[in-house]
Order: sequence, then structure tokens, then C-alpha cells
Amino acid sequence: MKYTFPRDIRLTNEAQFRLVFRKTKPKIIAETFTIYYCLNAFFKPRLGVIVPKKNVNKSSERNSFKRMVREGFRLKQNKLGKFDIVVLVNKNTKGKSKKELNQCLENQLNKLII
Repeated sequence: MKYTFPRDIRLTNEAQFRLVFRKTKPKIIAETFTIYYCLNAFFKPRLGVIVPKKNVNKSSERNSFKRMVREGFRLKQNKLGKFDIVVLVNKNTKGKSKKELNQCLENQLNKLII
């Protein structure tokens, strides 16, 4: 099993993100993250991460959240179905430890596996 994160499993442009938002009926909402997902035509899951400046002010923190989400996805990608997944970081991330955030993200991704 490869645990890489190549470009072909990333959502890279606005049209791909818009398609996920348009096709999403169910979404997974938690205190810190909201996950939008829909089936795709590829044989592997793809990921997009949104960390609004309004929710996380510092760019270093935004990049840290993106790295954390990508790492969580990378480790679970072989168990996920063929979904396009967009993870939106909410305002309630301030004051949370990385361990708590990782656990929350892992719980949400596990809901996609079942």
C-alpha cells in the first residue's frame, strides 16, 4: 500500500470544489471540521482543504491545519471509498490541541469508511 499524496488525488481548482458543494446532500458536521463529500468517477478518493482566513488568522496556523488534514487523509486513503472530500475548518479550532483536532478529524473520516 502506498501512503503518498500525489497531485491526482487532490482537488486543485474551483470547478472541482464547486462540484463537491453542489452534489453534497449529506455532510459530516463536527465542532472543528465540516466534511463535504460526494462520489467521484475515479477509483480513488480525492481531497480538498479549506481554511478560511476569517476562521484562522495566521497563515502559519492555516498551513498547519492543512498539513494536519492532508496527513490524516493520507493515512486513511486506502480505506476510503471513491469520494471527493472537502474539509472545511471551522472557527472552533482556537484553543484546541493538535491531539484533539487529529482525533476529531479521524472520527469524521471513520464515518466515511463505514
